[in-house]
Order: sequence, then C-alpha cells, then structure tokens
Amino acid sequence: MACSSSSCSASARHDEARSFMMNEESSSADSSASMDDKKKKRSVRVAIIGGGAAGLSALREIVHAQAAASECDDDDVSLEPTLFEERDAVGGVYTRTYEGAMLTTSDHVTSFGAMPSTTERARFLTADEYAEYLHTYAVQNNITPYIRLGTRVVRIQAILDDNAASSEVPKACISEAREQMDAMCARARYAVTTMLASTTTLTTQIFDHVVICTGT
Repeated sequence: MACSSSSCSASARHDEARSFMMNEESSSADSSASMDDKKKKRSVRVAIIGGGAAGLSALREIVHAQAAASECDDDDVSLEPTLFEERDAVGGVYTRTYEGAMLTTSDHVTSFGAMPSTTERARFLTADEYAEYLHTYAVQNNITPYIRLGTRVVRIQAILDDNAASSEVPKACISEAREQMDAMCARARYAVTTMLASTTTLTTQIFDHVVICTGT
C-alpha cells in the first residue's frame, strides 16, 4: 500500500534511528570485548629457592609489587611466586648452626626496612633470635601462603623454545656468544623438580623465572 510523503519520511527516520542504535550497541559490545581482552592477565610464575634472608626478601618484593600494580590498575601481568625451603621452617642457615652462634653484624644492620629493629641501642642477635626474626618477618608481610616448607629442589632444567634451541652460538667472539646465550635464557622457561621431605615422590612444575637464594 502506498504511503504519504509525511508517513514515509517518519518511517525512514524511525528505521535510521533503529539502525543507529543497533550500530551503537554493536560498537559498545566490540569495545567491551576489546576491554576484556586488555584486562586478560599474563601469568608469570616465579620459583624462589631458599627460605633464608635473601629468599624471603625476594618473595616479599614480588608479592608487594603485584599488590601495588593491582591497586594502580596496572596489572596486565600476574606474578605468581612460590618459595621452596627444604627444612620445616624459614630462616636458612640460621636454623642449623652450632649452639651459641651469634651474628657478626648488629640488628640495626641485619634487619629489613619492611621490619626495622626496634631497639634503641644496637645489639648482636644469636642465630636462633635471627631465625625467629625472619619467621616474624614472613608472617607480618603476609608471604607465608607462598612458602612450601619441607620441599627440596632436586633439579632445574631450562626449556628453550624452538628458535633458541636451534640457534648456533658464535664461537669467534666471546662477548657475542655471551649476549646470545643471555637472549636464549631470557626466552627460556624452567622445569623445577621438587621432592617432599616425607616422601620420595618427585613433582615437576614449570616456571617462567627462577630466583636462587641458597647462599654459599
């Protein structure tokens, strides 16, 4: 049926408005999907070997760096640290010294900025006291959930990608060879094999980075 010019004009405007709304909805959906893609985090797993002073401070820095990034909405990378300590308590070498062993530096020097010494005068802690300090440090900084006690690391194996594995390391120039080896390691991931102290069962996990804090 034929329509008048005014009714046809109104119908055209209605169709145009509906089309515009549908385009807006589609654009909004695409924008939302794009934002969702941007919000997807890349998981980066970090293994820390050793639960002494170095291992605990490394773990604390990673955990707090992730927390700070989350607060600033700048967390496209999700850091997932795990600390392995073969003994049943943190403290490293200070949990297995001879009776009466004492530190050779004062508590003002050996304490961390995240938990400084509260003594007015410097004093020299015993090994047991410093081990207890490290335990308290871990608890107060909320890093104990990331610690696996009684877990010994028995093997760490680098997994290179196909390009890195097939690369030829130049032998003519040591510096160039070193640079290429560094680049290969930067692209590597690591298979970390652990064993619980209470069993002989081996477990292998894949990590993007490994921090070795086992001392000397």
